Amino acid sequence: MTRIQLAKVLALTFVVVFVAVFAAFKFQRAMDLSRPLLTSASDSDSTKGVYAGFQDKLPNPSADFSEAAKRIMESVVRIDTVVQVRSFFGAVQEQEGGGSGVIISDDGYILTNSHVLENTSQITVQLHDGRAFPARVIGTDVRSDLALIKTEAKGLVPAVTGDSQNLSVGEWVMAVGSPLGFSSTLSVGVISSLGRNIPLERTLLLDTIQTDASINQGNSGGALCNAQGELIGINAAIVTLNEGSMGLAFAIPIHRAERIVEELRANGRVAYGGIGIKPYFFRTAGLASRRTRDLLQQEVGATSGPPSQGIVIETVYPNSAAQRAGIKPLDIITSIDDERIHQNMDYSRLMIDRRPGEKVKLSVWSVGQDREIELTLDEAI
Repeated sequence: MTRIQLAKVLALTFVVVFVAVFAAFKFQRAMDLSRPLLTSASDSDSTKGVYAGFQDKLPNPSADFSEAAKRIMESVVRIDTVVQVRSFFGAVQEQEGGGSGVIISDDGYILTNSHVLENTSQITVQLHDGRAFPARVIGTDVRSDLALIKTEAKGLVPAVTGDSQNLSVGEWVMAVGSPLGFSSTLSVGVISSLGRNIPLERTLLLDTIQTDASINQGNSGGALCNAQGELIGINAAIVTLNEGSMGLAFAIPIHRAERIVEELRANGRVAYGGIGIKPYFFRTAGLASRRTRDLLQQEVGATSGPPSQGIVIETVYPNSAAQRAGIKPLDIITSIDDERIHQNMDYSRLMIDRRPGEKVKLSVWSVGQDREIELTLDEAI
């Protein structure tokens, strides 16, 4: 081997060794940087300084909901219904339907959604242990989408009620019901959002709990529970493109449901307070549009323009509190009891908990004039 060949071999060997040493150094450095994610309490202070407290914030991979599941499972029932529907040719036909329900008392009262019982002629509840019993309707309330039924079954285990007014986004929750007819099914997720207002075909669900727990058709009326197995909501609606779970589900908070239950149990119905008006529904920007405000000012013959926020009254019902107070169509309600109204949903939110006989103070724009009106609510139509 010549001197030149030997020099080439030595140079190549040096390059290979250098690359190997450099790669080993980089690999070791990478391992050193990742190690704090797996460290224990005995790690050095320098390691803790970079990642202090990080591990404590990670989800617990060994979370176990078995005890919480035992606490709620016996309190959730499957509801099977026979539904009367009218065919295209006008004939009445019977179809099977159903959903879920939650036992709320040991003497047989069960809470569910009103849409689960729509047009039903027969109701059967199936308990967690497989026993089945007939049930009768005590009362339904379309506005809250809640209903109360009763069975004469004995030995029922009512759900333990939790606190639905002090929840936090990110809390663990469990949904229990009978999705697609599969009784006593439990799914786990978290609270995704709070205070969602969800418009449905026949009502507006206010202040709902949003969750990503898997909820499907048949879960309606079932339980949403916290990680202790306490009832915090009644599952009511999902957003879906394919009739299956997409991680967007909504439950009625139990503190809202409790007031409805009291009235349904006592009277079989719920009485809501009403002003006696029908708000105008804008498909566009409404009062936020300058053109809309100009047209409204011209229509009523006002010398000053209307406010940019509020609800425009389309109809004032005869013999209503609004009519007695001198409120007219095309007047604008801008606040109720000093709470501003920006859109129709605000009006619904502010009125949902009112009862007949309560007094309310309205701020109203009428033909260019601002008025303060106090009136006593009638029962809403």
